[in-house]
Order: sequence, then C-alpha cells, then structure tokens
Amino acid sequence: MEMTVNGRAATADRLMMALAVVLGAGSVGLFAWDARPTFVPLGWPPRAALAWDAFLSLVFFVQHSSMVRRSFRARLAGVLPARYDGAFYAICSGLTLALVVVLWQRVDIPVFRLEGMARWIATAGSLIAAALLLYSGYAVRRTLDLLGLRPIRAHLRGQSPRSTPFFVDGPYRWVRHPLYACILALFWIRPEMMADGLLLSILWSGWMVVGTVLEERDLVADFGDVYRRYQQQVPMLVPWRGPVNMRVVTAILLMVSAGPSSAQTPGRSPQPLNIVLLILDDVRWDALGAAGNGSVRTPRIDELAREGVRFEQARVTTAICMVSRASLLTGQYMSRHGITEFGRAIAPEAFSQTYPALLRRAGYWTGYAGKYGIGQPRQSDFDFLRAYEGTHWMSGPGGERVHVTEKNARDAIEFLQARPKDRHFALTVGFFAPHAEDNAPEQYLPQDWSAKLYEGVTIPPPLRGDPRYMAALPPFLSNEANEGRVRYHWRFDTPERYQAYMTRYYRLITEVDEAIGRIVGELRAQGVYDTTLIALIGDNGYFQADRGLADKWYPYEESIRVPLVVRDPRLATARRGMTLDQFALNLDVAPTLVAAAGVAAPGVMQGRDLSPLYLSARAPDWRDEFFYEHPTVTNRNRIPSSQGVVRRDWKYIEWPEFGFRQLFDLRSDPGELRNLAAQPSYAGQELRMRQQLEAWRVRAR
Repeated sequence: MEMTVNGRAATADRLMMALAVVLGAGSVGLFAWDARPTFVPLGWPPRAALAWDAFLSLVFFVQHSSMVRRSFRARLAGVLPARYDGAFYAICSGLTLALVVVLWQRVDIPVFRLEGMARWIATAGSLIAAALLLYSGYAVRRTLDLLGLRPIRAHLRGQSPRSTPFFVDGPYRWVRHPLYACILALFWIRPEMMADGLLLSILWSGWMVVGTVLEERDLVADFGDVYRRYQQQVPMLVPWRGPVNMRVVTAILLMVSAGPSSAQTPGRSPQPLNIVLLILDDVRWDALGAAGNGSVRTPRIDELAREGVRFEQARVTTAICMVSRASLLTGQYMSRHGITEFGRAIAPEAFSQTYPALLRRAGYWTGYAGKYGIGQPRQSDFDFLRAYEGTHWMSGPGGERVHVTEKNARDAIEFLQARPKDRHFALTVGFFAPHAEDNAPEQYLPQDWSAKLYEGVTIPPPLRGDPRYMAALPPFLSNEANEGRVRYHWRFDTPERYQAYMTRYYRLITEVDEAIGRIVGELRAQGVYDTTLIALIGDNGYFQADRGLADKWYPYEESIRVPLVVRDPRLATARRGMTLDQFALNLDVAPTLVAAAGVAAPGVMQGRDLSPLYLSARAPDWRDEFFYEHPTVTNRNRIPSSQGVVRRDWKYIEWPEFGFRQLFDLRSDPGELRNLAAQPSYAGQELRMRQQLEAWRVRAR
C-alpha cells in the first residue's frame, strides 16, 4: 500500500539513516582498528587502566544487550515510531562503542608475540576469519537488517513495512551465527597480544557467547518452528556438523587461536640460562675496538661481540648513573621507578619486581659486585653482595693497595667459585672504572701494567670538538658555571691535557676489558660459558671534550648512546658477530635477562625482551622513538633538567627550567648543530613532536 510522506518526516528519516550509518558502521570500523592509539590518555598504572577498560566493556555490554531484547523494543514503541527501532539501536550502540574506543586505555604489556612460521599462520588465520566475516555479512543481508534501514526506506517510498523473511545462505548453512564465530576468531587469532587486548578478548568473548544464547530465544520467538528446525539441523558457532572442508578450516582456526594463549613469550628460554650482566661506567658507544675505535684496546669485549650481537643504536633514557642503573634493574623509565637523586634506594616492594629479585624467586643464586649506585644496597636483596665505588684505589684485606677494577674481578670470580653448583646463577658486575675520581687532580688513576699498551698512541681529537658545536649549545650549557664546562676544564681544556687524560681514561677501559676476560675465563673453566648469557652495557655515554663539555647528563648523542653487547649461547653460529640498528634501551636489559631465565617479565617493566631481534628469523616490529628525561642535579645552573623525544629522523628537547626548546632534523644534521625550534617553516613538525612529548610524559609514568 502506497502512502504519502511529508517533508518533515522525510527529513527525520534521512537523518536517522545517516546517523545509523555513520555511528553504527563508523564505530565498528574504529573498534576494528587494532593499531589505534590511546585517544584520551589518563596516565594510570596498568592495573587501574585495565580495571577502567573492564568497566567500559561492561557499559557496552549492558547497553547492547538490553536494547537488543524484545522487551526493550516493546517499551520503545511508545516513544519512537516503530520504523526507527533498528536505526535507534544502531545509533546508541555506535555511540557507546565509540565512547569505549575513545576512552580505552592501551596497556602495552606484551602477553605474547609470535615469530617466524607461527606469526605467518596467525596472520593468515586472521585474514581468513576476516574474509569469512565479510562473507557472512553479505550472506545474511536478506534476513538481518544490521543498521535498521529497511523500514525507514520503505517509509520514504510510501510503502508499508514488510516482514523480514528467514533466509539461510552462505556460512549460515554450516553454522548458526557465523558473524559472531568470525569475530570470536579475530579476538584470539593474533600474531601478538598486549595486556589490554587479552582483557578485551576474554570479556568480549564471554559476553558474545552469552549474548548468542539469549539471541537464540528471540529468534525462536520471531520465526517459530522454522527457526527450531534450523537449530536442529545446524550447530551454533562451531560448524562441527558442516561440510568436511569447512570442518577442516574451522579446526585450523581453532588450533591457531588456541596456540597464542599458551605460547611462550619470545625469547623466554625453555632451558634457563645463567646470567652475567657487566655494567660499564661512563663509556659511550664508540669507546670499543669492536665499534671501530683504533685507539682503545678491548680485545675481550671485542671477542664477546664477535660471538654475539652488538646493538649499534643502543641508548639510555637518562644519562646519569643512579637513574640509569635503576632503569637497568627495574626495566622502567625514571618517571616510574622514581630514583631521581643520589642516595635514594629502590623500596623493597619495588625491588621485588627487579630482575635480581625475580630470578632469585625462580631459584637463581644472585650476586652483585662493584658499583651499585642506587642508594645503599640491602644485603637481604642478594645471596652475594660486595658494593663499593667512588675511588680507583682501595685498601685490600692486608692493607695493600688494590685497584677497584681488580677488586671487581676478584669479587666476581669469588661469587662464581662459591656459588652452589646445582643452581642457576645471576651475577651483576658494576664496574666503577672508567668513571673519573672527581676529587683527584688526575681524575683517571689506572694501574701501572696498562701503560705499556698505550705507548706511542695518539688519541684523535674529539668527534665534535669544532667550536661550532659549543656555539650551538643553549647559553645555560655553554655558561662556565655549568658542570659540563667545569669538568671540561678539569680534563680537556688544552691539547696536552686532553691527550694525557684521554690516554688514562682508555687505560681504565682496557683494565675493565682484562677483568672481563678473567670472568669469562672462569666461566669457561667451570664449563658453564655455553649455558650463560653475558650482556654488557654502558650506564651512560660520555662527552670527551665534544661540544666543549665533559661527562654526560644532556640529551645529545655523545651522552645517551652507549655500547650494548649480548653474547647469547642460543644464537646460531651463522649469525654470531651480527650488528643490529634497532633502538635498544637500558630499559630492555631487565626483560631480556628474565626471559633468558624462562621467567615472565612483570607488567611494571616498560622495556622489551631484545632476544627476538637476534633469535627470530624475522625481526619483530620495534620502537621507532623513545622518551628521554633527566632530573635537576643541585640546581638548574649546575645540571638542569631536560626532557625529549628521540626518533631516528627527529629529536625534540625541552629544558623546562629555562623555557628553552630544541628541534633537530637528524637526517640532515646528525651533529645536532641547527636548532629548528621556533622557525615558522618547521612549526608543524615542532607541534607534532611537542604533542609526542606530552604523550610520553603520561605514558612513562
């Protein structure tokens, strides 16, 4: 029967249809965008963020499940024209889903990350599920009006609404509710999953199964005996009674979806490895022979690099010892672990989530020898503890003079010899050298035996010693009151002083190298070298008169780029000696060590296990930027605070106490000479980097 539709009603009809399409379909597309960011970051810790995500899920479940019920539609009939039922439902569900997506807090704690063939299988499985989802949606178009548009279109045409037929086509011949079955598969068939993704998969899968059962009741009420016969003939969600080829496809999907939930985190060793972490003090990335330095003598470290992997783009997130060493222990940014000043210790509760504590609970014999650097260490935190720092020469047991590096080696070997031989072990050696002895006029005080190795050696001038580099510094850094300038005058302010002090500095590095050789020799002698992961890292970089500065602290390349070598016995022989150029951070050391022990990294760790980068045939997706932060030390004129975002192509720095900003295009200006901040032609890039920095300030907490 034809009817006449007035203009106002037609406008309302078209508005309802447009809203249903935009909000209904748009929100689903936004929800399906797996790489979406956190649109409204709340800065909450992981547990609170997951609880919030669970609450948002509950809000959607209540809205969606209540409005789909026949009883709700009956109550709605007295408020809206019946033709708007479906569209109103789509609009409300779309709005609620959009709210969930916008307020959802991503918790980037890895649950699993598949590699190699398993990743390809999972990716293929998700594509198959997505294709079946589209096919199911197409097949049900005659029966199911997803956006509630049909009765509105009929009204616009002046036609009476027709009853919806029950029509079975495509996947609906094999399984009831194939749309839901495919969505469930997509929840679980993933090449990788983060903590919030796991929460979503669990909660939404449970809700979807319960909702399917409830929806069955309404379908029986709508279609009667026709649907009851369909129930008897076709199984629900899993097509076990379907065609043979469909059963095979479904079985494959189920196996893939079950796999990730029980998959090991990449790098977690099925056979736990022993652990040795060697921390160098004030050594930058190019102060090793393996990095191409022809002046310094580091044959033992170079051998570890030849047998393992060297990360050429390793960085620290804070270039000062106490903060960086806390990050090494905890796997966290300074903003989270809170060690912002000398003398502050890691609280016992927080220490329980560090790699030594995790390994100790897993049965490891743990030891620490040398510079600890984070307040006063607690004997109860380790099975073996020898902590000392600050001077190059110390008194031995008989009153003799002993060099700190010699004591480091002796204590490390004592730990290895005295350890229980029936337990795995984790040893950390914190070398104090080549850190300067700040109160000594000569600064670097090596042992006599290393002098002959540097006879006739001339140290090349600083990498960035041209006066242009100092002239490009912010005025508060080039100021003579700044600590970098003060220490420059202690060590490097004449060519003669530079040669003498750099030679002694390199001798200290060579002495550390010799101590490392002795530790490795003890591992070999005990027959555990090939069951031990050895990692070596600098706690920060070092200005060697570059930019007219000495020491570290500031977010320039010389200060934040460090050596990182991992000798992992799991590495295939053909891949030994490889170099990698991904951004590796000091935050990554703790999760790498616990993974090598077969222990899961706790959610509070913000770094990532490095081993998939060198053990997997196909390197995983990796970070392309990181956050830098540094506290004020004493006052802003001595060592000011700084924060920044470092990318491969851009670096953005803020000096909050001076209101000063720097922006560098690292592709054309790797020496960080030309500050592009406040230049109109780079305003857009500066704004983007500033927004990234704001996001990182929240994310790092």
